[in-house]
Amino acid sequence: PETATRALDPLPQFIDDEPERKRNRRKERDREPEPDPARLEFEPPPPPVESEPAADGAKIASGEMDRWSKSAFEGRLSPGSAERLAGVEIDDPQFTRARTLLYLNAKKRGQLEEQRGHLRLLMSVPENQYNPVLLVEHARDAIEQKQYGEALKRAQVAEQHWARMPSSLVFTRKALIYEIEANAHTGLFFASEGRDANELRGAIRGWEKFQRHVARKGRNDMASRAEEQLQRLRELEERLK
Repeated sequence: PETATRALDPLPQFIDDEPERKRNRRKERDREPEPDPARLEFEPPPPPVESEPAADGAKIASGEMDRWSKSAFEGRLSPGSAERLAGVEIDDPQFTRARTLLYLNAKKRGQLEEQRGHLRLLMSVPENQYNPVLLVEHARDAIEQKQYGEALKRAQVAEQHWARMPSSLVFTRKALIYEIEANAHTGLFFASEGRDANELRGAIRGWEKFQRHVARKGRNDMASRAEEQLQRLRELEERLK
């Protein structure tokens, strides 16, 4: 019968479903195409966003200087930090501290030429020519180069201005001053082929000052080293009489 046939006919169901199918087809047509995974896999990723580099001449914060100080003492300044420190201009109030960190870093690494270059720049600042801590370093460098007259002058200026040293450095730096003076006089004495007795007496006075200074702190090891030098020099003095 017709009624039974229509009950099995799927067409009415299909007809009733057609509007929904049309709506779905329109949605599919309007939808953005899905990205192709295979294509994306071989496309280069977008470049990473890098932090903005510090502008040339940008001020270095004191906190950065404090962090770099430990690294400089250990000879572990990174190339980037060293570059920023080297970029501090000579008329900048931070120049001396920045260049000192570079000097200490090079010294710890045994980079002698770089060390001397930083020291020359430090001493080109007029106020640093009376800085006893830097003068001691400058005098010690002259001793190493056998420039005994220059070493003596620098050590004597450092001695005149020792009161400007931080209290934590007074003992070690004054000991260095006296040792440099003694060694400079000794070098000048031998450079005169033993003829300049005044330089020999200056060497003896230098070691005596050194010995008295270290004895006040109970540094018997350092006092004994001075005594060895004094015995040798006094024997030379006796021979010249």
